[in-house]
Amino acid sequence: MNQIPLVSVIVPAYNCTTYIPETLSSLFAQDYPNVEIIVVNDGSKDNTLELLKSYGNKIVLINKKNTGAPGARNAGIRAARGKFIAFCDSDDIWAKRKISVQLTYLNDHPDVGMVYCQWHVWEAENDGRFVIPPSFDNETDNQEIDTKNSGWIYHKLLLDCICLTSSVMFRREIIYQVGFFAENLWSGEDYDYWLRTSRIIEIHKLNSSLVLYRILPQSIARTPTKIHYEYEVLQKAIAQWGEFSPDGQKNDSSTMRNRFANMRFGFGYLHFKSGDPAIAVSAFISSIRYKPFWYLPWAYLILSMWKRFTT
Repeated sequence: MNQIPLVSVIVPAYNCTTYIPETLSSLFAQDYPNVEIIVVNDGSKDNTLELLKSYGNKIVLINKKNTGAPGARNAGIRAARGKFIAFCDSDDIWAKRKISVQLTYLNDHPDVGMVYCQWHVWEAENDGRFVIPPSFDNETDNQEIDTKNSGWIYHKLLLDCICLTSSVMFRREIIYQVGFFAENLWSGEDYDYWLRTSRIIEIHKLNSSLVLYRILPQSIARTPTKIHYEYEVLQKAIAQWGEFSPDGQKNDSSTMRNRFANMRFGFGYLHFKSGDPAIAVSAFISSIRYKPFWYLPWAYLILSMWKRFTT
């Protein structure tokens, strides 16, 4: 076993007693024999720590004060001993062959520094239960890649955060080159990390669906924040590296304008529904600047202004 590369799996944990047992079970069930599972309790206020202690030496347990998922992942990176490093969120599920399939691909493609895979969006049934789809973990393994979303994908990432945290696996040396997750980002830290990675190495996507991505009502992506983190991450990347991928590929200017207009509209709409009307107004104005003849931000700008001054 000592000659089989060690894979470190890092799991941030915060108030997650409901779902993390199922997540850990899927990690224990991996068909790859040399895995360390590092679980970082990020200052949980419930009995998450007590639950994690019950796993004994089946996991490497790190207990720290709450700093958010980026800080928890960074603590895991510092402790990781593996030649390869993967991340799994505390409510997601892995197929039993995820590690072996991705490790095989990385071993066969030394020019690739990070590999990710397809995933299933996993939503609750009407009664609130999460039922594992019958097809999950029973698909035929293959090493085929999604060529559209593989290679030097920086320019692809400018249009969307196409990588899922629970789907990725890195070579350890690439992690060291990219550095740590940005702990000043409340959300979007994963997007920032993939963008940074895409500047230094090829990233490939396997067509195999190896992750169940659980959608919860309290998801950060659905919660309005005062700062539009994704927008800031994107603007910072373009200011630092421009719009060209390292191999010279680039999106056309109209596609980029649509990207900015859509993301600003989406942020404004979140605040229009359940956030700050003043922030919604600002976001809709920003969307209009990118795409002046799009009627939707104009309509919601008027509604937001009315809402702001009548509530």
